[in-house]
Amino acid sequence: MITNRFPFANAGAAYETLRLGRALGIVLDYGGPVGETNRAESNLLAREVFLRASGPAPDGPRVALLGAGNFAVRTLLPALQRQRASLEAVVSNQGSAALFAAQKFGAAWAGTDEARLWSDPKLDAVIITTRHEAHAEQATAALTAGKHVWVEKPLAISAVDLGRIRDAYQRLAVGPAGRGPVLMVGFNRRFAPIATTLRAALARRGRPLEVRMTINAGRLESDHWALNREVGGGRIVGEGCHFIDLARFLVGATLASARCLRRDANGQDGGCFSLRFSDGSQARIDYRTDLPAHVPKEMIEVSGPGFSAVIHNWSRLRSQGLGGIRQGGFWSLAPRKGHAEAIAAFLGAIRGGPPPIPPDVILEVSAWAIALQRMLEGEEIRGE
Repeated sequence: MITNRFPFANAGAAYETLRLGRALGIVLDYGGPVGETNRAESNLLAREVFLRASGPAPDGPRVALLGAGNFAVRTLLPALQRQRASLEAVVSNQGSAALFAAQKFGAAWAGTDEARLWSDPKLDAVIITTRHEAHAEQATAALTAGKHVWVEKPLAISAVDLGRIRDAYQRLAVGPAGRGPVLMVGFNRRFAPIATTLRAALARRGRPLEVRMTINAGRLESDHWALNREVGGGRIVGEGCHFIDLARFLVGATLASARCLRRDANGQDGGCFSLRFSDGSQARIDYRTDLPAHVPKEMIEVSGPGFSAVIHNWSRLRSQGLGGIRQGGFWSLAPRKGHAEAIAAFLGAIRGGPPPIPPDVILEVSAWAIALQRMLEGEEIRGE
């Protein structure tokens, strides 16, 4: 039954062999007694593992990944690779995860000490995909070190943490070259081809707009970390922020006030929110945790004087009375939520292009996500 044996230091190759279907049974050799497995892994990566010589990036900046979970490895790193950025390092609390990702995507080194990233002069940017409660401290450290920063949402889980990031960014907003580090949050939906097509069409129409979003978020286990306010910040902070940002993007005006219309009592952070914008537009976000699985995950409807449009699960856009959208609507064989386009925009900004999302919008959306979470928990907040 055993078809392959690998030393633990080459665990990434073992997982790749398994992924490609070239193995039936794999043995990992830790080089010591089984009881010393965790110690061996810890010792291996406490000093870092260097996999190749660090050289100049072919066409892009040198980037490090902090946090090597499934989303980062399956979505962000492939997008980064396609953009010809140089992955310099992967750091994770789980040494084996860091090593696997580093080997798979050709990083120069892997390790477990995040402080090593802030002092590495070769690094231009850090992509942070750790658990939510760590984002603010890590983003602040990266900015203070002069690194460009991508933070996978949310930017922060409390108003205090968000204030720390705001202060750190404002201190560095103008650097020696006339501009400071790029600050980016993974609000990828605004970069989806459907969203940018719809935004361009809406820009030519009258105001105000009415936006309605129905999100089939599903249930989590009751002890899931995302429901823990101290760790995940709650689901509106951790995931609902996507839809606040999308509404902000489609409307193109500052968010002026918000109300919580419904608080679900199932402990899953479900609820319905009404947002009002400075131009009179309104958005309704119905974040549902009680719908059956066959209901589409995300439905976004936008209407205005004489027109309407519907985004269906990020694979179809239909409209009536709205110019700028090709006949028959916008179709995609698979949902495209803008991850690759967001990474490309981030790297373009590092190379000297415009910010992917204006920093004041990032901070505005993040503040409202925290406020809406507080509303869900019973605190009434109508404006700031």
